[in-house]
Amino acid sequence: MARSEDRSPAERPIARRTATRPGTCLLMAGAAVGLVVAFLLGAPAVSVFLAGLLLICPLLAWSPSGNGRRAAAPAPAGGHGGRRAVEVVVVTSPSCHLCEDALAALSGLAEEFPLSVRAVDIGSPEGARIVERYRPAMPPAVLVDGELFSAGRLPRGKLRRYLERVA
Repeated sequence: MARSEDRSPAERPIARRTATRPGTCLLMAGAAVGLVVAFLLGAPAVSVFLAGLLLICPLLAWSPSGNGRRAAAPAPAGGHGGRRAVEVVVVTSPSCHLCEDALAALSGLAEEFPLSVRAVDIGSPEGARIVERYRPAMPPAVLVDGELFSAGRLPRGKLRRYLERVA
């Protein structure tokens, strides 16, 4: 069995990733104590807020661009001003308008940035492996340089900022 340090950030247990962010752990602990106290005192609105906070905290601790980010590869000569090509894999589903939208947005960004965009069907063996590994909430799952970047509607601004940094 692989140690958690040998795994990618997406494969590490949430507790391990949360432990690397002490502020999030303290927030979760405070929310848990507050929830119990609010429930015992009969404050339903506060209880609902704190329960939501407890549910959101692990998501705050998880970041696809977190500690496991790879160092940028050296830029190859030629292409877009000598910038390295960013590999983008889009796991698509049949009749998915968000998948079509993501591919259209990526083709527009490919005119500005050196992108290698590849669409993979969710039913293919490679698509099944990606879904099994990252468990995206909905298609399309977009992997950038081998890491899950987004699931569902492609966040164009976030992707543009990422590309400006690394490409």
